[in-house]
Amino acid sequence: MLDHGGRAEAVEEICCDMSPAFIPGVQSQFPQARLTFDKFHVMKFLNTAVDNVRRQEQRERPELKHTRYLWLKNPERLSAQQRSTLETLCPKWYFWATHSRLEPIEQWAKTLKKHCQGILNGFQSLVNNGILEGINSMIQAARARAQGYRTVKNFITMIYLISGERDFRLPTCNSEEP
Repeated sequence: MLDHGGRAEAVEEICCDMSPAFIPGVQSQFPQARLTFDKFHVMKFLNTAVDNVRRQEQRERPELKHTRYLWLKNPERLSAQQRSTLETLCPKWYFWATHSRLEPIEQWAKTLKKHCQGILNGFQSLVNNGILEGINSMIQAARARAQGYRTVKNFITMIYLISGERDFRLPTCNSEEP
């Protein structure tokens, strides 16, 4: 950052996922910055925990089979049949999950408690990693398509071409010119 004229003390807000690899580095290099955890990653962690519980539970409760997307789908987009099924299952599942001592749900609760302030910061700052995740996805796709570049410089050049907003339109001939 210093090589490019940046100053760590000028950074006010940092958004990342809840990875133990990122948090200590952010806190040591940017102690004055407010740490926000990306809501996508918070929800992904919760959805994974819920899905793991649903998988464990469906072994003993056949009514949960084929209900994965009911739990993950936006409630506003559920059909009447899906809504009815979910309304029947929700109270049963909630009671069971909160009294089951299942590891995925316990792990989620511990993570939520440990990262509570960073999660709450996300509601206030509205900062997220969406653009960064999108650029990273494009870079990974370019790397996979190319199946390797001859040099790191070529790969970096491709990253700039993909992630930058460049206008490569060629000049067109005016219809009046021959």
